[in-house]
Formats: sequence, C-alpha cells, structure tokens
Amino acid sequence: MKKIIAVAVFTLVFFTQDAFCQQPGYWSLQYGVSFGSGDLQEYISKPSFRGGLIEYRKAIKDNVLVGVDFGWNVFYEKKDADTYTLGTESISGVQYRTQNALPILLSAEYF
Repeated sequence: MKKIIAVAVFTLVFFTQDAFCQQPGYWSLQYGVSFGSGDLQEYISKPSFRGGLIEYRKAIKDNVLVGVDFGWNVFYEKKDADTYTLGTESISGVQYRTQNALPILLSAEYF
C-alpha cells in the first residue's frame, strides 16, 4: 500500500510541476529529511525521516510569484532503560523523546 501511495504522489508532483508556467498558481508536495541543531540536537540526536512540506505559489505578475510553505517534521528517539536521579529522587524507565516541528515560510520569487 505504501508503494502505491508513493508512486501516486510522485506521479502527481512530477507531472504537475511542468505545467505551472501556464497557470496563475501551483501546489507542490514534498518529502523531507531533517536534522536537529542546537538544543534539539542534544535532546534528540537522530535525524528525522518523518517529514513533509506543502507549498503554494501564485503569480501576481508575469515575473513575480508569492507563496506560502507549511511543513511538518517529527523528531523521535527511544532511550534505553536507565535510572535517572535528580537530587535525592531516582526513577527508572525508558525515555521516548518526541519533537514536532511545524515550519511556516512566506516567500516571494522574482524571475
């Protein structure tokens, strides 16, 4: 089932990209791999293979496009069972660390 969905999405994106020059606007769907940086890299060291982006561009003149991008990346890491101590209290268990990132980008393109 996943292969059918992947082929359908690829076909839709591949064949619609060529026609955007004739249209006043276009949509794009993309898959993305993300890497954490800074504090997120220290908290979750693994890269994210769970992500995607949808974008829309609209021509406001013959050579100017404006648009918006909405993304979603899920960072996930499972830590092994361990004992964690804070002050005089200790707790043992497995940690599941998850971070959802929702980047939003406004853009303008000039040709």
